Amino acid sequence: MRKQKLFTQVTVVFMVLLLAMPVTSGAVAGFRLANNLLLDDIIASQTMVTGRLIQNEEGQAEEGLGSDEQTAVVAADEKQEDDVEKIENEFNFTSEEIDLFARLVHAEAAGEPYEGKVAVAASVLNRLRSSRYPNTLRGVIYQISGGRYQYSPVLDGRINRSAGSGALKAVEDAINGWDPTNGASGFFNPRKTSNQWVRSQPVTRTIGRHVFFK
Repeated sequence: MRKQKLFTQVTVVFMVLLLAMPVTSGAVAGFRLANNLLLDDIIASQTMVTGRLIQNEEGQAEEGLGSDEQTAVVAADEKQEDDVEKIENEFNFTSEEIDLFARLVHAEAAGEPYEGKVAVAASVLNRLRSSRYPNTLRGVIYQISGGRYQYSPVLDGRINRSAGSGALKAVEDAINGWDPTNGASGFFNPRKTSNQWVRSQPVTRTIGRHVFFK
């Protein structure tokens, strides 16, 4: 590449000097015309090659990855696009709904392991999917059945506390399809309730202090 560049530079300099010489004959004039055309071709060719090199270098700079890594990046991008489409198609929550959702998870799962936070969020989504419950997120969270709120933080006001980043991330993971509960639509803490109805439901999993049921 360096030799080609040096040859081009020497050729251009030689032709520029030749063109600067006075015209003394028709032969020299014809030779000069021919070299004019050749000089134009060389410059055009060099410009094209330089452009291609710059384009290749920019492409390499943007990628900066081996073929396997490029494949992994493309696959990750496609998965992210699929996840976004899934969220939009199934739920299409507003930012206000996401905030409400995260505040519920924060209030219900404070002190629970991260999987337990995701499990609480997943159980809420399972209710939203079920025909037995309201068909909106707000309807599910604020539902009153048998004269009782379904979620104690709504009753005692803890639902109004700001959510932490862990609760927001747990909501995101649940929306993206992670359901550690195996399809549960409810949960309870055995140390805090004596309700016989919830205790009689089919248990799907126990995570932290919560028992999840269908």
